[in-house]
Amino acid sequence: PFRQWTQRELIAYGINPRLFGTPGKLRYAHTNFVLLGMALSRATGEPLARLMRRQVLGPLGLTGTDITSTPKIPSPVLHAFTSERGKYEESTFWSPSWTCGTGEIMTSDITDLARTAQDIGTGALLSRRDYRMQTAHISQIKPGVYYGMGLFNDHGWITQNPSFNGFNAIFAYLPPRHITIAITTTL
Repeated sequence: PFRQWTQRELIAYGINPRLFGTPGKLRYAHTNFVLLGMALSRATGEPLARLMRRQVLGPLGLTGTDITSTPKIPSPVLHAFTSERGKYEESTFWSPSWTCGTGEIMTSDITDLARTAQDIGTGALLSRRDYRMQTAHISQIKPGVYYGMGLFNDHGWITQNPSFNGFNAIFAYLPPRHITIAITTTL
């Protein structure tokens, strides 16, 4: 949990054929986010963290959100615990290097999490065309539930459920009713 993973290691792990599931069945892989982070950094010439601050966090006014490549979480910290390694232990400050792009992890307060749900749910930073693409019913999980481009559409709710080292959250936005929900928990 304290290992600092490299992008090459994460990609090699994610494309290992032994880990592939049944063809035609949706399987989540964080590898796509590693590749996306690398592509964005290469295309812009900026580190992913700086790019995210300039293009997303700043324009959305997310002042309670930080992006960092270290396990340090700004105070006050909601401590997390997990039994992922076979014993129940604190996981608050485990390495985020396995997450996305170049090992950064975003931490938010509950206010910013709710704001993120609303902004993603309305496509605040996207053109109408891109918003339709992001929320399209690409892969059906079960009746009424679809996975699009990084988001779920669950019976009309635009949702995401970030999970990281014992921290869990869900945020959701219901476009027709302009309802936002944000919940965070630890194990």
